[in-house]
Amino acid sequence: MSNTSFFIDKFPIYGASFIGEDELLLAGGGGPSKTGLANRLACHNIARPDAPLVGELKLAADEDAPMCLATLPNGRLAISGVNESAKARKESKGDNCHLRTFKVDRSVGTSDKAGIDEDSAAASPAKISIKLSLSHQVLDLDPKLDDYQKLVRVSASGKHAAILSAEGRAAVVDTTKFNALSLPLLSSKDKTWVDVCVCGEERVLAATERAVYAYALKGKNVENEAVLVALDSYKILTDYRIAKFATLLDDALLLVALNPATSKRQDSYLALYTLDVIAGTATQRQVIQVPRRIKDLHAAPSPKRNTSTPQPTHLVGVVYADGALDLYAGQSLDRLKSWKPNVLHAFPPSAVAFSPGTSRLATVSIDGKCNILDLRPITHPVPGLLQKLIRPELALASPIILLVLALVIAYLLG
Repeated sequence: MSNTSFFIDKFPIYGASFIGEDELLLAGGGGPSKTGLANRLACHNIARPDAPLVGELKLAADEDAPMCLATLPNGRLAISGVNESAKARKESKGDNCHLRTFKVDRSVGTSDKAGIDEDSAAASPAKISIKLSLSHQVLDLDPKLDDYQKLVRVSASGKHAAILSAEGRAAVVDTTKFNALSLPLLSSKDKTWVDVCVCGEERVLAATERAVYAYALKGKNVENEAVLVALDSYKILTDYRIAKFATLLDDALLLVALNPATSKRQDSYLALYTLDVIAGTATQRQVIQVPRRIKDLHAAPSPKRNTSTPQPTHLVGVVYADGALDLYAGQSLDRLKSWKPNVLHAFPPSAVAFSPGTSRLATVSIDGKCNILDLRPITHPVPGLLQKLIRPELALASPIILLVLALVIAYLLG
């Protein structure tokens, strides 16, 4: 496996999510305009260099394109945001069933586990069936402001999903019943949400431009508001605004992206906090400055803990407004890999997705290009080292050298 990319003609892509280590689901299209660009969900098998299309569902041409995408951990249900047509909303007096769910079924023989045999997957990619399941009205989207659902985040277990509109409306949804839990409004000066997620199935985190709040999730209600991060308490950050946040290491850490309030400045900050969602506290542990304005944060799935080895690195992708992308170690904010502007896409990435096993990173954009980046040299450095040790010329070496090599390999694996 190596870095690959492919273009999909006439397909502006707005959302991406893996349904398995080798299957990538994409969402996008041209919206209700008469551009001839179909609105659709498309699944590609990325085990093969040509990334063949293995599943597709075309959506209504008079509706908006799907503007976000997330899948449950089992890969069998996808959630997106699609505004209904203007005609349908007018006839229903403003109702807009924007939250869509789709059933995703794999053919027999498809694996959703990390590390499957790439040769087998490439030889006979399984077909994927995508079908519309349900449509829901959850948020009160304002048609006068062209509001739409721009974000969906699924909790680690898949039991809840947090959704957010472009105008700052947010809700939490039970994915088994799709009952909505609307977040309570704050004061009139501070009620527009910029990000939201569910952590630990019992807590909701939501951010405005000035603070990050925690709520207890109880039944159909969110209660017990607690302020985790308040920018007004940090003099160095008073001229900055919260753009996004992400939780790391099974919600033990909170990473907050801060952008300058004025467009004249392009520098931003990443602030890392130790998070205690039960107590409703966040303790600052590190802040770094970056020379670009941050567009989005994408955290990889929490790495599995192993008592015999150190805590594995939790990767975070930081997308910048100029199209650059950095890969950070979440625990230390060490920058592990960088891609400069216009290297990955002609436009800034519209979505970034980690595979379930964090062996791949996918980036997509409205240019129709999809990049598949191999993360194994970062997430699994030992195999790369062994590959360097086992060189062809060593096959003809003396038995003593081979014995020493075997001892070194045994030590590394031990």
